[in-house]
Amino acid sequence: MKSLELKEIILIAILAALSIVTKPLVTNLSAVMVGSFGIPNGVVGGIIYMMWLSLIFRLVSKPFVVLGFTVLQGILAIMIMGMPPLGLVSYVASGIGGEMVLFPLRKKHQLFVNMLAGAVANSVGAVAVYFLFFSKNVDPLPLVVTLSFFSGSLSGILTTGIYSRLKNHWQTA
Repeated sequence: MKSLELKEIILIAILAALSIVTKPLVTNLSAVMVGSFGIPNGVVGGIIYMMWLSLIFRLVSKPFVVLGFTVLQGILAIMIMGMPPLGLVSYVASGIGGEMVLFPLRKKHQLFVNMLAGAVANSVGAVAVYFLFFSKNVDPLPLVVTLSFFSGSLSGILTTGIYSRLKNHWQTA
């Protein structure tokens, strides 16, 4: 994190804060869709949640930026939303999953990498949330992972579209 410029640190902080303040809206919309099935809201909300991870990576593109971003998100969620401190595990798990895809594959086809990173990050985060807060029963876990993978991959499409509009403005800032 030493090599981050001030504008990158500010961007990370702004996007982390934005991701946390929009989370209640995304959570409520997701709950309407999957709440009655006993599936974590993040499974569907991952379309938006994981978009932030790949977007910050595309804008900053440095090692461990995704992991640092998710740690900051988790801290903000604890401080602002009153999330239990144990919930930080799900943010960090998603960050590790995203980091493991984004940095090594950064020079590959951007849409595919964004989709894969979102899928992996959302699946890992959903599994962490499932075991931390929902159940030890593994019967619905294949459905949770499948839905998480699918919704997380959709976040990559969103990221690619947003980044293509922002990249020229960000690089000249």
